[in-house]
Amino acid sequence: MRYSTQIRMYALAALFLSLVLNQLQHYDNSQKIGHIFLAVIFASFASYTHYFAAVAAGWMLFLYFVKFQFNRYDGNAILRGIIVFLVMFVPWGVVAFAQAQQVSSSYWIPPVNVENIINNFVNLFADVFTDNGGQYYAIAFMVLLIYPTIWAYLNMSKKFKSTLTIVLLVFVLTTLTGIAISVAVRPIYIARYAYPAYALVIFFMMTIVSQMMKKPLSRLSNYFMTSILAVGLTIIIGMNVGFLGSNQFNNYIMPSYNLADSVEQYKENPNNVIHLNPNQSPNSIVQKTVYIKSINKRVYIKNFNVARILGKDNQKLFYGLFDNVDQSSSK
Repeated sequence: MRYSTQIRMYALAALFLSLVLNQLQHYDNSQKIGHIFLAVIFASFASYTHYFAAVAAGWMLFLYFVKFQFNRYDGNAILRGIIVFLVMFVPWGVVAFAQAQQVSSSYWIPPVNVENIINNFVNLFADVFTDNGGQYYAIAFMVLLIYPTIWAYLNMSKKFKSTLTIVLLVFVLTTLTGIAISVAVRPIYIARYAYPAYALVIFFMMTIVSQMMKKPLSRLSNYFMTSILAVGLTIIIGMNVGFLGSNQFNNYIMPSYNLADSVEQYKENPNNVIHLNPNQSPNSIVQKTVYIKSINKRVYIKNFNVARILGKDNQKLFYGLFDNVDQSSSK
């Protein structure tokens, strides 16, 4: 829920990856070449939202290529589509490579270790409170999802099971690719980069659970297991909603309230130069600096390191954006 509502690339990447899957399924049903064309277009759109959305889209195209080979479909169409997809990614790939080359050894993504590898697989299932026992919540959520997965492979159609397998593999392979690159080159991957594939996993799990609830519960064991699953999911998702609301309140509502309270004081302050605390968050500093400029006053931030906002060696850019900040106060 956290990443699907952010005004960032995650929700858009999930949409495009879903459209790739949709078009590949249409091709599986009809073998009409137009669906491969649209799948490649949507895969390219996904790749331009984020480079690990490109990885997920690439794995999906490849896995469907393998599937179509087993189905004895003409593999030339999707093979040509994969080549076109790779070519269309080249312009962004050049930019992504240049960015990776500029990343310093102190980059914010943590180095690869056992704990981070585990987090890369389970973090998304914990959503917003990983630091407060969220890993245990995530594992409990994943354990609960084992039963619907087994149920689906025993009760759902062959085509559904085939698609579910591909969706699960795309999520796992995207994560493994990120870990492998982080080990071989430099730390470059965190769990949320697999969100587009994760969103598909959760959609399929929701579909399975809804089918389980609709099926006649002819045996007491089926009724018992489905009831446990329903109660467990309700509790865990309810906890998640509660923590999400608390997170939103603490991270957005309270800072907004504090910001509004602060800027009112700045407006009433008779001084032309406002002193800001350098130890507050970069977002607060930027917001307050912009507001102070709007009331035609200047800012003094003692010993403030501009790298906290724009990275090192970007002083010229910082003072170009925030020309009301006293340059002698920063470094």
